[in-house]
Amino acid sequence: MSAHEDPNHTAPYEPWPGTSAAPDHYHLTLQPGYQITVRGWLGIVDTDDPWIEQTENMEHSTRKHACVINQEQRERIRHYPGVASIVQFGDEQWLRDRDVLWFPERKYSSRGYLVNFADPNYTVGEHLAKIGHTFDAGLELNPSKTRYYSPGGIDVVSDAQVRDIFSDPRVLDIWETGSAWH
Repeated sequence: MSAHEDPNHTAPYEPWPGTSAAPDHYHLTLQPGYQITVRGWLGIVDTDDPWIEQTENMEHSTRKHACVINQEQRERIRHYPGVASIVQFGDEQWLRDRDVLWFPERKYSSRGYLVNFADPNYTVGEHLAKIGHTFDAGLELNPSKTRYYSPGGIDVVSDAQVRDIFSDPRVLDIWETGSAWH
């Protein structure tokens, strides 16, 4: 057991009952009063452990996090204090029906979308070819860019296009953000 684990705590794990379209993708739900810190998360910094801590600021804490983890990591994270549950991503229809995550409100002039990839080597060009869309974000989308991209403002990208973006199993999540992100 790592220093983060508590042998007396085991969060429930819920596998998708059928065939998952993204078998290593999960939603990690935290208990009230806990958050994943900005100092680290799987794949963002050189660690395979999430940094979960108690927080006083409940207003801006996100309790549900999308993540890509292997079976060993999943079983270890179930023992982290603050983890309420781990749920596996579902089938293709489930992927399309996911919700856009709200990034804490900022005081910017506009809001847009930020699409995060599960695979840090996956490119915008590969993604756009898969979903069959291009976007006029006011900026040319670099097809070789990896990790994330912004397809444009919430008044430009339709709900149907958001569903198509989500249909790609390599899309981890989509955030609705302030204009500083796009």
